[in-house]
Amino acid sequence: MKGAPTKPVNATVKLVMVAPPAADLLAVFQGLATAWQGSMIREYPLAGLRALRWQFPYRRNAMDKELAVSVHALTGSPHHLAVREALLGNTDGILFLLPLDPRQHQACIQSMQETSHIVKQLGADLRDMPLALFYTQAHLATANAIRDWDRLLECDRYQIPRFCLHSATDEGAQLAIHALIDRILATPRLRVL
Repeated sequence: MKGAPTKPVNATVKLVMVAPPAADLLAVFQGLATAWQGSMIREYPLAGLRALRWQFPYRRNAMDKELAVSVHALTGSPHHLAVREALLGNTDGILFLLPLDPRQHQACIQSMQETSHIVKQLGADLRDMPLALFYTQAHLATANAIRDWDRLLECDRYQIPRFCLHSATDEGAQLAIHALIDRILATPRLRVL
């Protein structure tokens, strides 16, 4: 049945947040966690780097079964590709954090290209993965800059949900996560292996 959830009851949804190295992911996670009741943020070592895990219970509406959602990300620089590969393995979806600051444009493109390469090595195509975009620092960009990113990433063609966030506590963050989880639940091939 089209659109029917394919995840088992009480399943865990694993997401990975990808961002350019300069992003303050701990601050982003802390901001996002304020909007989700029952959130926990933990730091753990991963191949000599700090990784973050933000976990929260998820229920789209009162009639749905509860899912456990965990969002993983690397903090600090450099982002070692092997470590990012470890995070991306066995993931259900990807959240791209894209600062609209023109000074970070190249870092964003490089981060997305590296992620696409890793996903291909894992036997999938980034365009087929459930993903969502968080455009941050929207106050620094013009509407044309946002349209340029949308066009570059072919957001309309691939139906990629994207949201402009003025802060991590912005309602757009919740909408993006809802959209991504809805897409995961409706996708028959769920994990990158």
